[in-house]
Amino acid sequence: MDPRNFNENVFSMLHPQGALLVAGDLKQANVMTISWGQVGIMWHKSIFIIYVRPNRHTLTFIQKNLEFTINIMPIGSEEILKFCGTHSGKDTDKFQACKLTKIASQKIKTPSIKEALVSFECRVLYQDRIKIENFINQTCLGLYPKQDFHHVFWGEILEMVKIKYGT
Repeated sequence: MDPRNFNENVFSMLHPQGALLVAGDLKQANVMTISWGQVGIMWHKSIFIIYVRPNRHTLTFIQKNLEFTINIMPIGSEEILKFCGTHSGKDTDKFQACKLTKIASQKIKTPSIKEALVSFECRVLYQDRIKIENFINQTCLGLYPKQDFHHVFWGEILEMVKIKYGT
């Protein structure tokens, strides 16, 4: 599916429940919950921008493979999203714990999640880090009491797949 033909409201998809970010490959991957992200056009490409804190296990997978999937889960997945946002993949196989099924993506090695409604397959085009010196309004710094500023990844959306739930 061409991302430009996607007519859903991404704001309502990410808020309030979030989405699942997957990085890695079918053999070894990690999944985490995200609630911050943007979708738009940059460099004449459809882009999904994600934010990952430096202490997240998923960061290593993204930096190694330079790709990720964003998986929009159906209403009623709140417990899965909560679990994947509060447990580390270093200690727990979150796919197994949440009964999530990895499936091959169409354009990248990183898997999608079978139970998702929609999966965005993304290849990293650019990365950076949020920097304290670039804050104009200091009120946002309250979200960083440990100054563990997010890594930011601009991923080109190579494919968007509507996954029929439960198949």
